[in-house]
Amino acid sequence: MAAAEVKPGSAGFSYHRRLDAAILVHRRDLGHVEIMADHFLRAPRESWAILRRLKTFLPVTAHGIGLSLGSAEGLDPDYLEKVWDFLDFLKPAYFSEHLAFTRAGGKVLPHFAPLPRDASALRALSRNAALLRSGMACPFLVENPAFPIEVPGGWGEGEFLTRAADAAGADILLDLHNLHANAVNRGFDAFAELERLPAGRVREVHLAGGYKGKRWLIDSHTRPAPDEVYALLTRVRELGADPLVTLEWDDGFPAMEEIVAQLRRARGPAASVPAFAPAFAPVGGGLDLADYQDRFVAAMQNGAVAPVAGIPVRDLSDYAAGLSRKALKSLPAA
Repeated sequence: MAAAEVKPGSAGFSYHRRLDAAILVHRRDLGHVEIMADHFLRAPRESWAILRRLKTFLPVTAHGIGLSLGSAEGLDPDYLEKVWDFLDFLKPAYFSEHLAFTRAGGKVLPHFAPLPRDASALRALSRNAALLRSGMACPFLVENPAFPIEVPGGWGEGEFLTRAADAAGADILLDLHNLHANAVNRGFDAFAELERLPAGRVREVHLAGGYKGKRWLIDSHTRPAPDEVYALLTRVRELGADPLVTLEWDDGFPAMEEIVAQLRRARGPAASVPAFAPAFAPVGGGLDLADYQDRFVAAMQNGAVAPVAGIPVRDLSDYAAGLSRKALKSLPAA
């Protein structure tokens, strides 16, 4: 089951079992399908057979959410073995993961936690990504997550994503709704941050939609991508990228015909502007990453009573409230 080539500029969809039949019917409208690895890692291997059938008529990419790529504690060896085994079976065109952490202080968070945008994060990313890449054959992409709270570090979104990709030996999966939501929630110019990215290394983009919560724009993957996200996609292409475009939808699915209509909107002309890769000066130092991550997890678990590395208590409390319906799991003893 060799990897099928995904054409540059392909427009595809994130796979969900409940849409399996609809994807088969509309396969000619899809350029590729993105497989969430974590939906299969703990499932019986017999259930993977559905993916073998899928690959007979569509190229696939793979996406992860549970690696904790930025963890100061390193990667979970059991989880990593499962990822390697799954990628060896699937043979996707790419595997992508988020620039975040979910494991610290003996706990597993039910959602991504933000890394500081400084050199301490780059050191952890470099170490963990090198281990990940040592056991996989496909290219690796890193994704910018959505974080409504400001974190320590002097780099903006574009510079940190570029530096993180360098540290991880990876290209970039640029989630445009995450960038848009971060810009709205934290008050920066999303288009200015695009200018700081090496467009030629943006191999894939995610499109999604969310909703306005009490305080923040929430990246829920339950709405169509807004016009602002499509405007960012147009600018990405103007800067010289011709990425795969993957539409994400996690719940409240519309009819497949609406999804296909959005994919048609997402397709665009091939980029013709040469890519520009900005150079950033090297830096050292950074936080004690393990201490930062332990304190952040403790604030999520016990309630924020003091700032964590300068993050205001209100931001931590509001962020923790968003996790309140998700269980905080204990890691197994070493």
